[in-house]
Amino acid sequence: MKVLCYLARQPGQVISRAELLDRVWSGQIVGEEVLTGAVSELRQALGDDTRRPLYIETIRKGGYRLVMEMEPAEAEFPATPAARSRGTGGWRWVGAAIVLLLVVVVWLAGHDGSEPPQERFWQTQPLTSLAGREEFPALSPDGSRVVYVRRGAADVPDRLYLRQCGTTNEILLAEEQARLRHPAWSPDGATVVFVATGEGNSVLRSVPSLGGPIMDLAAWEGRAWGLDWTPDGGGIAVSTAEPGQPARIRILDLPTRRWRPLTDPGKDQDDHLPAFAPDGRTLAFARLDTLDRQHVYLLDLQTEEAQPRRLTHRTAYFTSLSWLPDGSGLVAAALTTDHYQIWRIGLVDGAMAAEQLGHRHVLQASLASRGAGLAAASLDLDYDIAAVDLHRFVADRVVLHPEPVFSSTWLDREPAFSPGGDRVAFTSDRSGKTQIFLADLEDGGVRAIDHPAAAVVRNLRWSPDERHLFFTLNDDRLSSSYTLEIASEIRERLEFAAESCRLQTWSRDGEWFYADLREGQVSTFGRIRRDGSERQELLPEAAEFVHESVSGDTLLVHAHAHGRLVRWIRGTEPTVQKLPFELPGRIRYAATDRHVYMLDSDSGTNTLYRWEIAACRLDTLGLLDARIVGSMTVSPDDSRLLVTVENRRDMDLILVPDFH
Repeated sequence: MKVLCYLARQPGQVISRAELLDRVWSGQIVGEEVLTGAVSELRQALGDDTRRPLYIETIRKGGYRLVMEMEPAEAEFPATPAARSRGTGGWRWVGAAIVLLLVVVVWLAGHDGSEPPQERFWQTQPLTSLAGREEFPALSPDGSRVVYVRRGAADVPDRLYLRQCGTTNEILLAEEQARLRHPAWSPDGATVVFVATGEGNSVLRSVPSLGGPIMDLAAWEGRAWGLDWTPDGGGIAVSTAEPGQPARIRILDLPTRRWRPLTDPGKDQDDHLPAFAPDGRTLAFARLDTLDRQHVYLLDLQTEEAQPRRLTHRTAYFTSLSWLPDGSGLVAAALTTDHYQIWRIGLVDGAMAAEQLGHRHVLQASLASRGAGLAAASLDLDYDIAAVDLHRFVADRVVLHPEPVFSSTWLDREPAFSPGGDRVAFTSDRSGKTQIFLADLEDGGVRAIDHPAAAVVRNLRWSPDERHLFFTLNDDRLSSSYTLEIASEIRERLEFAAESCRLQTWSRDGEWFYADLREGQVSTFGRIRRDGSERQELLPEAAEFVHESVSGDTLLVHAHAHGRLVRWIRGTEPTVQKLPFELPGRIRYAATDRHVYMLDSDSGTNTLYRWEIAACRLDTLGLLDARIVGSMTVSPDDSRLLVTVENRRDMDLILVPDFH
């Protein structure tokens, strides 16, 4: 409202961004994104459009101005003597601003005057706050101590530590060049077991919880996907996989050191994360299927030949699984929509209820079997969209560090240049959940154009006329496709794309979507009309990358699985060009009509290649000095490449003392 009132004092006049920041946020240290966000909220409340503004106009490289006609309100205002001495002229802008204030208030209240629901967050305490990654926390049975793995750089050994909760004192229990995973306490709290994996083999080891000699208990080929002690302390259940076989859960009998099977998954299934109920009668575990989906299953250990019973029905990817101390339910860390969080799972119907620990990514969690505490590994990420000057890259052939263009401390990603090159759409979780944002490259303004989504937004693409955006939402690990009209911010789901195709991008005429078309287990490449009424198969295999020329008569498709670049000219048969180079790994693509840019970031070198289409020539431009994640986009004039860089990836442990 302060921004609105300040603009209303001088209607029709351009107010600079610097002046607004100085007058509205006087004495506070803020960035321009605060002002941009305030103007964006006003526009959303008033239904304003930046392209055809009725209320607030953005003046490129100037600022903002109020373009609506101002009229004094008819209401009488009680005036103090000081106010009367100033006259009545000042009330004109106040009256108009109050009229707009009523609009804003009604919008914020949801038109019914009700208060928005308040989320209840568990109170957390930090357990660790050091550089590097602390992960795989395991609380002692009484909740007073925690063991965890600290992982540093690739050449630094993994270390297993024990810490008394509420203190900073650490005891080093183990240190190895191998990867340490899945520490677990014995029921009496005297021993900790863990898995050390290296060179394709894994070893199950034990160490006294107060420190001492390390003992090898068992070894096998491959790695482990979770372990748990039996409640009587006589055995340890481990998820392992023999070469060429699915992961299954076996129990190691400690007195005899012999294995016996607990689960027998079907073909192309894997059983992970074994967890015994407190009474030892039931085993819970997560089963992964061929579609990369996981569900929690329960196995009755008291009944001969019992078959696992599926418990959960919400698609998720589980990273830890524990029982509540009284056996009344389960607690899991799982990826279900746009981030990892803690879930409480009921035993009757398998319902999953989210436990709010703030807007954190919680990858692993451990419960005290006889206490009230929960320890969790909290992932702290910072992504920025950064620009690469391609002219400088070509001229200097140097290692170049991408420069951030829309800096924030949140996850900004998935940039997409508009066809005109003056705007960029991207996604961010600045509001706590994922939204689509629009950035104007000339005036630097950034605003949200879509309501928050509890899902991962992928494959952001512009329509040729720049009126719509196409994107996919990975909701509960299922993809849905949508179009978003930018002016009205109306989202429309494309029902025809729910199961039978994976949409990739628009055609230049805006009438088609290029897509991978699925028929059973077979995928082909083709196009489908925007209304879903017609499909045309173009190639007998799925595509990794698609680019259509501005004229719309040439299509470039790269089928990565077969290392082929296919050029399709309208009215002719597709022409297959064998690439004159070997692609080193999974490549990120961006293209203009002249060039295809390819970034190999999987090898760790971030090598940027440029394929000149007309000359059929590949040039190595150089290296990017940054950790690149997600997609990339190039401006239509071949001047700038936008990538998503990871500034920070840190994992610390937190404690919820009274979780139960």
